[in-house]
Amino acid sequence: MKRRRQGNRSAWSLAVLLVSVNAACGPAFRPVPNFDPGEVRTPKPVEGTPLTLLWRSRPFRGPSAPIAHDDTIAFLGGSDRKVVALDLASGRKRWSHRVSGPLLGGALFDGSRVYAATSRPDGKVRAFDPRSGNELWDVHTGDVDAPLALVDGTIVVLTQENGSYGLASASGHVRWRSKVVSSGVAPVPLSRGDVLITSHDSLFRVYARDGSVLLRRRAPATVLGPWVEHAGTLVAATGDSILIAIDPESLELAWSARLDGPLLGPPDVAGDTVYAITQSGTLYRVTVGDSTVAQSLGSQTWPPTVGPVRFGGALLLGGSDGMMRAVDASDGSATWEVQIGRPVALPPIRLSDGTLLLIGGRGDVWRVR
Repeated sequence: MKRRRQGNRSAWSLAVLLVSVNAACGPAFRPVPNFDPGEVRTPKPVEGTPLTLLWRSRPFRGPSAPIAHDDTIAFLGGSDRKVVALDLASGRKRWSHRVSGPLLGGALFDGSRVYAATSRPDGKVRAFDPRSGNELWDVHTGDVDAPLALVDGTIVVLTQENGSYGLASASGHVRWRSKVVSSGVAPVPLSRGDVLITSHDSLFRVYARDGSVLLRRRAPATVLGPWVEHAGTLVAATGDSILIAIDPESLELAWSARLDGPLLGPPDVAGDTVYAITQSGTLYRVTVGDSTVAQSLGSQTWPPTVGPVRFGGALLLGGSDGMMRAVDASDGSATWEVQIGRPVALPPIRLSDGTLLLIGGRGDVWRVR
């Protein structure tokens, strides 16, 4: 694959116009907070379930995906215009920073900085100090409509009307701007410093350092949800009720499976199996092999909103009624349920120690094992 480096003479002038970089000193910057987690709560069983509750909290409202985290802190963004650092041991806020627009694309963390982007009326990408919450830089890009991606020191930004941007992660300076317009699907880091950008009708392999388009393929169908890695492919759902997998190198179709409707959210994967739930409430197990087979595990009688996510031998499904329900992964039969907060807004998030974060639409956050 031959790489074309497309110089962008206006990049630095755009940087001057669009970037405001805050000096990391001076009285405007608050010191690193002296965080006291207090007494860590005693874990307790959740009645009627196999879960153990480590803590519960309500640090913000209107959560959006993704939630970034390491082993000690989770970083969250929501429609209430707050970026929040949540201590994973106690569930208490380490800091909170209010911005001037709703955060609809969650948060991104690279170990040195936390990044978050706002939609209208603000339309900015911001970087924060993960220890103090101080804003390090901000860039006006226009209404950001998808999660951010970090590739080789470049933040890839997708907007609704202004195309795509590549920002230097350390400073926020504009490295490039492209007319490639996304469909709101999160960009996906690929090999060799490339990134996948999904438009309504095409798939683009883009070199993240300068924005040059290395490969363009017509999309098999309109992709609606985020891509999920599975067995060397990328899997996503389409508006035509088809689950597809593409080869990340060639962007060509690897396999497809027809379902009974578009998906509610990203599928989950295990071995050669993909689990998905459609907007009609049907839970599917898709077995990938020489012939890809989609098997229905039954339809839900309640309105699902997120899932499925594997948890032991169960699949977790969230509903608009605020219930997190578990069904048997082998036959779809119901096993238990618990009220999290109306509605369940995001799929459960697996942490490195095997525990889960369960998140409701009012900003309820539970850590369970």
